[in-house]
Amino acid sequence: MTAYVMLVVISLLLLALGSQINGGSLAVTRYFARGQAPISGLAYDSAARNRILVVLYDSQFLAANRSPWPLTYGEHADWLDRLVPDDKNLPAGILVDITFGQARVDRTLSELGQTLCRIRNQHKVPIFLAGIPSPTTGQLQVRADLQAVRDRQASRDQPRDPCFELVGASISLDPVDRLVWSYPVASYLHNQEWQSQPPNDQARPAFRSAAFAMATAVTRAPGTDPRNPTLVPALALSKVGPAPPAMALVWGATPAEPLTANNATIRTGDAAARQVADGEWRHCTLTPSAASMWFPGFLQRLVGRTPPPRPCPYHQTLSMAEVGSMEPAQLAAIVRDRYVLVGAAIPGYNDLIETPVHGTLPGVYQHAMALDNLLTYGDQYRLDESWSLLPSTHLWVPGLLVICIVFGVHQGWRWLRIGAAGWARNYAGGGPADSHRGAGRRVWVYLLTGDNGALPTSVCDRVAHAMVKVLGWVVRILLQAAIAAGMIMFLQAHYRIGMLPIAELVGMTLVAEGLQHVHRFAGMLRGDPEHAGKH
Repeated sequence: MTAYVMLVVISLLLLALGSQINGGSLAVTRYFARGQAPISGLAYDSAARNRILVVLYDSQFLAANRSPWPLTYGEHADWLDRLVPDDKNLPAGILVDITFGQARVDRTLSELGQTLCRIRNQHKVPIFLAGIPSPTTGQLQVRADLQAVRDRQASRDQPRDPCFELVGASISLDPVDRLVWSYPVASYLHNQEWQSQPPNDQARPAFRSAAFAMATAVTRAPGTDPRNPTLVPALALSKVGPAPPAMALVWGATPAEPLTANNATIRTGDAAARQVADGEWRHCTLTPSAASMWFPGFLQRLVGRTPPPRPCPYHQTLSMAEVGSMEPAQLAAIVRDRYVLVGAAIPGYNDLIETPVHGTLPGVYQHAMALDNLLTYGDQYRLDESWSLLPSTHLWVPGLLVICIVFGVHQGWRWLRIGAAGWARNYAGGGPADSHRGAGRRVWVYLLTGDNGALPTSVCDRVAHAMVKVLGWVVRILLQAAIAAGMIMFLQAHYRIGMLPIAELVGMTLVAEGLQHVHRFAGMLRGDPEHAGKH
């Protein structure tokens, strides 16, 4: 029991120290987490995936329409109008992940405002626009004349139902590896600094994120008559409270299936898989191999293999060019009851993120994955938390469970080695000491007992001993890695804990166990000199 307590203390001290060193954790745990993310992503529940559709303005769209970028407001209005093909097949909501914050000379601005109001008020489809937060007031903003359209319409016709809701669309990058491991469900302005976690119990968010706003919006219940709809909350997050904490994103790993409508395949591959000059994010595969998912890239390089492309995005994707070329009936079948997220993958637009599973993607996929997490987990979405000397209640139980498992494996290995040592000594006595058979048996005695007196004296036998010992070390490391992967998948499936704290916990616990000082410290505390001097 003393040894277990010491392992708990050492593990938590290492975790707290790692957090203080670089503000997030040790870089090695990020590398471990990145290798684990595709494995855990394979177990992610895909039930909500087909409720989300990503639509992209991309190079294919610009080439097909001979359009410059940025588009005029009138062109944006026309393409958003196409996403609502008729009154019977309506999206559950539309997010426009493009900021209309900078004023420019464009006489078609009124067309965009009218289209947004028509979609919201006539079709009852919630509209969400990405806003830019004010550094002083914390309020989200778009250009003043577009904001005026929203305010004027809200005050005149729909006092409680403005044409569109402004939402946060900021990107949360990890301070260590710059990957998107978390998502700000809400944003808080505290001491003139933006935070994704509530600074205190009385804090209220300055604004909500795109995914959270879409998940909690009042929308038309699926299957109800659009002309007389039943309006319900898309997701009741009753336990989240008025100050929702940040989310630890769980990235799904399996690529989306090709889009179909009316039992016909729209096209043979997803838009994200086509090799066109839209940047590195296009280079992905729809059929990732098992090796690419289960074995990290550095292990594949060690055996001389070039790591294959990353899996294509988890959510089905359309180019806006394909939206324009589809028959209305086809498009209606695709967008019906789906959350449609409109983003941009334009060279030079610079709205790109680095993900732990899919590599580089347009930023709109961050909101798609966060919305998927909310639809999948509800108010039990995984929390973005880090370790400290006094961890939160969400970290204590899985933390103690991991340390208990690691300690149990360590003790089991130790007892097995002690039992095998007696067998090895008896086995070694069965042949002449100077024979090859006797020397080989003495190797086993040394490996299992650590008895230097049993170590062979010949060079060949020592080389054989070294090779066997290295092989045993590699096997043990692989077994520990497999156990760690299994623990991470289990904990992420059953506890409100993200990938990073689990990877940090498993990694630091294995480090603490690998130091082999637990029994020494326990022996010192017990005043047992025999165990105090042994590892």
